[in-house]
Amino acid sequence: AQQVGQDRLVQVIENSLADVAIVQGEFDFAADLLCKGLQIAEANADHRRIASIQHSFAKLAQAQADLPAKQQYATAALEMFEQLGMSTDAEKVKALIEWNTSHDVIPELVTLIAESA
Repeated sequence: AQQVGQDRLVQVIENSLADVAIVQGEFDFAADLLCKGLQIAEANADHRRIASIQHSFAKLAQAQADLPAKQQYATAALEMFEQLGMSTDAEKVKALIEWNTSHDVIPELVTLIAESA
């Protein structure tokens, strides 16, 4: 039981690292962490983690200006969060979905940050 708890903690930390990597423009690193986490979460049927990782994948897609992928991942995360009764997380995903393309400045900001580094 303690090992399972430690494994979940590692997954939460890696998901958080992926979110930071997205902001820093380290898209490949973020994608690697998210793919690894998704495989583990799916193997364990951990729907909460799956939804959280899908939310992070949506943020990655937004940062890469891949709006169809953003919508796909965000919609999947939203459905899962709603099924799990996780209303706070669902609201965060709804905000991401509703963020229209005229406000999608994240890719430009990431590029500016990466160029100044």
